[in-house]
Amino acid sequence: MDVRYSTDPKGFQKMTSEELRHAYLIDNLFLPDQVPMTYSDIDRSITGSAVPVTGKLKLLAT
Repeated sequence: MDVRYSTDPKGFQKMTSEELRHAYLIDNLFLPDQVPMTYSDIDRSITGSAVPVTGKLKLLAT
């Protein structure tokens, strides 16, 4: 699971576009035959997806 932590307000103001994308964009959400998940410290939420292509997928707890 990918974990994203919040940024402080002053640091956020100085971030470049690339740094903002790295901190907030979830770009690996819909991957075939995988169950990627991202935990957001900011929202205290988990975002994930399941894209079964070749068979069933398991949601594993670690």
